[in-house]
Amino acid sequence: MSLPVRALSRDMDKRNTAWCDEMEPKNRFSTLLEHLMSVAALKHYVVAQALQYDVSYISKWIGGKALPAEKSAEDVLRRLSRCLVEQGEPQGGAADPGLSGAG
Repeated sequence: MSLPVRALSRDMDKRNTAWCDEMEPKNRFSTLLEHLMSVAALKHYVVAQALQYDVSYISKWIGGKALPAEKSAEDVLRRLSRCLVEQGEPQGGAADPGLSGAG
């Protein structure tokens, strides 16, 4: 490869890399997890404890850098649902009076 072609190729690679860094979109799981944790006022470490994962995994999921492994996804979602319901429940009872069991 000639010098000008190599330089052009290198410049294109830099531009493509810069574009990827600027436009790195979050995945749907990441966006929803971040929203649900915000609504439930849950900290990363609380979710990590409930899922029995290191807090760095939770950060990667929220940041859109990783997803739960396919083989453990069902278990992660089940535990995450339980955590959101139990930990995210307002003090003094269920958020929806119809869900409190009193009737």
